[in-house]
This record gives sequence, C-alpha cells and structure tokens, in this order.
Amino acid sequence: MEQVNPLQQLLQSALRERGYELIRTLSAGSHVSASNAEVWLANYNGNGGVAEPVALKLFSRLHMGALAVHDSHKLKELGQREIDITSVIDHPNIPRQIAKDSFVLSGVAHVDLLAMQYIDSPNLQERLEERRIINEQEARTILGDVLSALQYVHTGLDQQVLHRDIKPSNILFGDNKAYLFDFNFSQVGERSVSFTVINNYGYYPADAYSGRQTASQDLCALGNVIIACSEGVDIAVIREKQRKGALDAVDVGSLRFSPKLQLFLRKLTTSNPALRYQSASQALTDLQGLDRLSVSDLGAKVGTITRDPQIEKTLEQLRKSDRIFDYNVPATVLSTYDDTALLEHLERVYDQEKFVISDSREVAKYARRHDWVVMKELYNTAVTLV
Repeated sequence: MEQVNPLQQLLQSALRERGYELIRTLSAGSHVSASNAEVWLANYNGNGGVAEPVALKLFSRLHMGALAVHDSHKLKELGQREIDITSVIDHPNIPRQIAKDSFVLSGVAHVDLLAMQYIDSPNLQERLEERRIINEQEARTILGDVLSALQYVHTGLDQQVLHRDIKPSNILFGDNKAYLFDFNFSQVGERSVSFTVINNYGYYPADAYSGRQTASQDLCALGNVIIACSEGVDIAVIREKQRKGALDAVDVGSLRFSPKLQLFLRKLTTSNPALRYQSASQALTDLQGLDRLSVSDLGAKVGTITRDPQIEKTLEQLRKSDRIFDYNVPATVLSTYDDTALLEHLERVYDQEKFVISDSREVAKYARRHDWVVMKELYNTAVTLV
C-alpha cells in the first residue's frame, strides 16, 4: 500500500484554498530547470472567472532537488528573483505571469508560488532526446522569436536582465512560435543579489565563466542551441565529434543550413567576444535581412567588430583627448572585449584620478618633454643606495 506524504497533502489543500487544482507534474524542463522547484500543470480560478491552465512553480524546501538543505536561502532568492522579473515582463515570446503568492505551510516550510501562462508546446530538449532535428525555417523562427525576447529583457526594461541559462530545455517551440522562460538564474542590472554559478552544459562560451556577464553570451548560447537542434544531439556531442575543446566554438560548415544561416550562426557563436553580435538588436536586424544580404557581406561581418555607435563615438573622443589612449585601452582589449566588457574597462580606467605607467619602456614611449617622471625602487635597493 502506497502511503501519501502528509506534507504533500497539506500543500495540495493549501493550494486549493488559493484557487489551484493540480492536474499533473510537468516534465523536467518543460517550464523549469527543475533543480530548485516543482512544476505542475494546474487549473487556476483565483480571479473568480473561468479556470485557466497555468504552469505552477513551487519554490520550497519540499522541492529542493539538486540544492542541498543548507542552500535553502539560495532557493528563496532564486524563486523571488524569477517572481520579480516576470512580474514586469510583457512580451509575446515570454510566458506571462498570472499570479504569485507566498505562505508558510503549517509552520514547517515557506512556499513561494509562481503561476505562469501555460504554453502547450514541447521544449527543445525533448526534441533533442527524440533526435528530431529542426529545419532552416524552424531555426529562423526560433532565432527570431528568442532574439526578440532577449532584445526586450536586455534593453526594454528599467534594468537590464541577462538570462544566463539559455539551453534547449528553457525554450518552448510549437505551432511555429518559440518562447523563452525560466528567469530564476538571471542577472538583474549590474549584479544580481548574489552571483550564482550554474552549469549551462556547454551552451555558453568560456568568457561566461570569467565572472563578467554580458549580453553577447546569451546570444552565443542561443546560437549553440540552434546548432545542437539542427543535428539532433547536445552541443557537447558535436564538439566531441569535431574534437573541439569543452567550450570552443563549433564548425558550422557541415550544418544542414544555407551558407547564409551558417555564417550568421558563426558570428553568433564565435569564441572571440568582440566579434560576436554585440546586441540582440544587431543580430535580429541581420536575421531579418538575411535573404537580402549576400554571402560575401555576411562573411565580412563574421570578421568585423561592430560596436554600438555610442561606444564608437566615445572611443573616438578618447583617442583625441587622451595621449596615452593606446596604453589605457590596449589593442588586445579592443580586439577581444565585447561592448559590455569594454565599457567596464573604460569606466575602471578613466575613473582614476591619475594614470600610473610602471614599465620603463612604456614611460619612454609616452613621456614628453617637461613631463615629471617619478622613479620607483624596491625598498631594499633604496636602503642600499642611502
């Protein structure tokens, strides 16, 4: 005889009081990563009208999954982060928030509740597991819809939201429409409440693990999702077949796509952050004009750094006004940093009251007549000289 967990019974009773009737659990990834929440398909009639289906996410110590018990504070933070983010999102390619709630279950466990619009479509991870590949038209649709969603969360809210967890299980696709969801690992503004390191299973580039989070990393992950789904296997399997490093960009020349889409994906997923599309808007513009662009035009774009016009203007002004610009903004920074990382570098360097050049060779390169040059010595050397 199967014994029903009494806490689960109490939970279901508490949910009924709030207008939720549980129907069935949703598969891991259909509406959540499932590492820190339990997700149900439920009917919700809390608005006093006709009941509507919702994806009901429950964040509590009862549903901690991969998170250890001592990380319960992290669980609450992640749940609250997603609740806060989805409460201000209004975009056709992101499931909308229906309701939210918070309560303590019989004085035992705190429960955060998030009811999201239910989308009756499979996620791309399910397609991967079934080895069902996507064709070019499906790839373009998914790219267009998810890039539109990223453009919105990256630039259309009061604070920038970087998703940070784009992978096949977090994209729903059906009836020729794609949806991006699961924002509990997102970064809001310059920094989230705390930095959470997560495993994106190789969809994000190596620079995503440097401690600096940027918009181009979300774009790169999306490109890798499309590449994986075009082959019907995980991106790690493709890298293994191509004998690539763990997070290296894969070769796209063998994909079942047109040369134009191949080149678009190459720019989206290149290992060099400076050469990637710097914004979802840039990528979306090229995607929408893909048929009008020539293969040679797209090939040129792959090897060209295309920065935000305002950043280019700032760089030009600094070149004119700062005679040690080449020292403060080295060529390696300009050729490898994406827009976000470059802006952080400029802010850090030009917030200084004065610039210190320590290398004597660099001093000789930049010093001019009548400049003061202060010589530094090691303490022991100075004592000997005295």
